[in-house]
Amino acid sequence: MSTQPPSTHHIELCRGARTGQCPHALPVPDELADAIAGAAESSGWPAFLVSACAPRPPRHHEMFRISVAACANGCSRPHIADIGVIFSERPAPPASCSGCGACVEACPDDALELDVAGRPVLDAKACLACGKCVAACPEGSMRVTESGCRFLLGGKLGRRPRLAVELPGFVDPEALPERVAGWLTVYMAGYEPGSRFADVVERIGLHRLLGVVRDKGDPASMAPCARSDAA
Repeated sequence: MSTQPPSTHHIELCRGARTGQCPHALPVPDELADAIAGAAESSGWPAFLVSACAPRPPRHHEMFRISVAACANGCSRPHIADIGVIFSERPAPPASCSGCGACVEACPDDALELDVAGRPVLDAKACLACGKCVAACPEGSMRVTESGCRFLLGGKLGRRPRLAVELPGFVDPEALPERVAGWLTVYMAGYEPGSRFADVVERIGLHRLLGVVRDKGDPASMAPCARSDAA
């Protein structure tokens, strides 16, 4: 008989995050997966889920899933994970450049165009912060104005699939383990048998989620309000 503890969470990294052997990957700290796993353990989630599911072991779909993608291509499927992380670089077009158009050609999202003076203009809504334009600039004029991780909450597959909600701004990679532990605390406080993290996120509501980000608060502060009184 197996004596291994049941799986309560899973961290999936894309090939670029695992090996760095991807032409699209932005740098991902080598120790990130271990740090996130440690934060999940220290949050109390493993013991909580085992207790909530007893006497049976947790089932496959009850594992908490964290997906890390090294670029906006999202090969590790961060948009359907409980928590999705996408490493990103937001560009800042230069005030002056040669107008070669290399950045425009490199952008896969048509987020850049040259104005009448030959200067690149960024469409911030279309930009996915992949950093390709920065890498393509032959003069080094296109610079990174912000780097970090896009942070997504509450994706899932199953009978009622749901894409994750992306919170505004970037998260510092060093803060990711703490952020994961905080949202696991929210999940535990709002947990109901048969529910998924996506259900808790939906009950919290986008307005309150954005409020936590705007006020730079601790997601765990939402925990007492996360559970719905409705059955």
